[in-house]
Amino acid sequence: MMHHMGYYDNFSSTTYLFSVGILVLAYIGIIVSLLMLFSQQTTKTSNALEILNERLSKGEISLEEYREIKRTINQ
Repeated sequence: MMHHMGYYDNFSSTTYLFSVGILVLAYIGIIVSLLMLFSQQTTKTSNALEILNERLSKGEISLEEYREIKRTINQ
């Protein structure tokens, strides 16, 4: 037999709706957390490249060092 809301137990439909609401909020929280995690990862790489470009423009590193470090960052 299939379970129907409130048919086989003492819970009201309000309790079921509240539980579903909490479940939906949890899923939304997980999705938002994953999106933030992936966006941070790409931000770190772009920040590293900005710093590397700045060091090259200031003359702190040579062109050979720049290419080697950039290859390492992109891997």
